[in-house]
Amino acid sequence: MRKLALSFGVLASVASCSALAQVSLSSMRGIEAEACAYGRGTPAIESAKMDALSQVAQFLSSPKLLAQQTSSEDIDTETSSWARKLSDMQQQGMSIQQMPVDISAPRLQGSDTCVTVRLKTGSLPKSNGQSAGGDWNAAAENVLVTVIGEGWPDNENGRTARTQAEMDALKRAVSQVVGMWLTQQNTQFSTTEESSSESGDEFSVNEVISQQLHTRSQGLVKEWSLLNSRELPNNGVEVTIKAVVEKQPIAQAANDVLMAIGSPRVNVQAPEPLSSLLKDWLAEQGIEYSPHANLVIKADSVLRERGANSRLQLNVKVEDLSGQQYGLWRNEPSLLSLPTSAQVEHDLIDVHLATPEQQQSLRKTLKKSFNQVVAQGGMVRDIFIHTRYLSQPDKLSSILSTLGGVKDVVVNSQGDYYKASLRYAGATGELVAALHQSVRPIAAQSLPKAQINNEFTIRFD
Repeated sequence: MRKLALSFGVLASVASCSALAQVSLSSMRGIEAEACAYGRGTPAIESAKMDALSQVAQFLSSPKLLAQQTSSEDIDTETSSWARKLSDMQQQGMSIQQMPVDISAPRLQGSDTCVTVRLKTGSLPKSNGQSAGGDWNAAAENVLVTVIGEGWPDNENGRTARTQAEMDALKRAVSQVVGMWLTQQNTQFSTTEESSSESGDEFSVNEVISQQLHTRSQGLVKEWSLLNSRELPNNGVEVTIKAVVEKQPIAQAANDVLMAIGSPRVNVQAPEPLSSLLKDWLAEQGIEYSPHANLVIKADSVLRERGANSRLQLNVKVEDLSGQQYGLWRNEPSLLSLPTSAQVEHDLIDVHLATPEQQQSLRKTLKKSFNQVVAQGGMVRDIFIHTRYLSQPDKLSSILSTLGGVKDVVVNSQGDYYKASLRYAGATGELVAALHQSVRPIAAQSLPKAQINNEFTIRFD
């Protein structure tokens, strides 16, 4: 489930055709709407989400709201007052931003994909030093979010379904606040998400980063309370919690993760007009182009001539300076051919990238590549230490593996140096400081000042 901004003014204008039969109001669950859209994958999910949100917006301005308030025994006075306040705000033409709307995981129902939208009771924008339900208020120290978690017994680790559900809810709370920070930073990671057309499972980089924050940081959730719980099939439990998440640790830790993968600086090596298109895409995502960046988008083109015509084969890959590849895209050469000429390569690139299907496929690959960098824990760094500085080089690998944020350590000998390749989820300066400290027990003499080559290679000569 994830938070979405709910703008009643916009949604109401597209809700005239939405059916209101599936919108409900109760004190326990707030306002809920279920909607389905034909098909699978992201387009169907987004269509169902917008339909459900439209139903909520229309519900708040319809006579059905008053009818439910007066006829239902499930609606207490506080909930009724809250619903009327939302309705009044909408009818006054106000746009309510960053409402804490929970979107369920997509469900497959025949040929349709369905989602449920829930607007929790009492959720209204606040500005009392604690931003509520999805607003990254610069003046607030904390963010208040309401999230739902699900869990089933984990007999292997001895965890009950309730414990699993609470852990899931806390992860979602952190993920939601990470998403707010990323949106505020205008990076590509604020909206990147991929959905499986077969299972409906979502992969969001917000969740990847939040998982890394759980392993690297403590105290992200300042406090939380249980609002509701209910049983699920197969001995599962669903819990609804209200969590207070501290902003400063989230922002700092999330920024460290982004810096670890080279964002927002990326190099582009490609022929025109592909180079310009890639740089424009990076600019749209808030990523800075730099010829000295750690992460590189490389592209090459090959002309295939047949008779008087030529076809184009394009390869675009995302890799770091160590040669580690995170994504590869190839065009579909058979889509078109042009008469061979001095400008045919440029023209073929231009026409290929003007095709919506090809452009969408390229963008999807680029997004997946950036996600892969995050998921793997950052880019590979190479550390060279001259043999004269180490008295026990056989222990170098084990010592480096104990450093926080370090993974995938490989050490080998290269002439007068020991080379250690590793992934590190943090800034290069932090890694250098950690190296000076950690290597002391096996050092023949103190390490000199590090020589840093474009933050990818660290040398102790």
